[in-house]
Amino acid sequence: MSDQTIKRRNFLKKCTGLLGVVGVAAALSSWDIESGERKRYRVDNERCVGCKRCVSVCKHKGISVVKKFAVIDQKRCISCGDCAEACPRKAIV
Repeated sequence: MSDQTIKRRNFLKKCTGLLGVVGVAAALSSWDIESGERKRYRVDNERCVGCKRCVSVCKHKGISVVKKFAVIDQKRCISCGDCAEACPRKAIV
């Protein structure tokens, strides 16, 4: 078994233990398996037009618009990716 496979299995075991079976899919989308860290979304100000669609979909009130640009509060962000999906300009990466 490769090191990569072992890392992946250990990661899934942690997710299952912490979140339960239902939460594994969400955990996989927001965590980087290689580093074992949560994905950090950021705003590309060259693309952002301040439309506030990301603000309206964020369930954790982790995004605000300051000086016409979206700003992500990393303390509130759970890395679900809803904001990135909602952004019409693909400014959240």
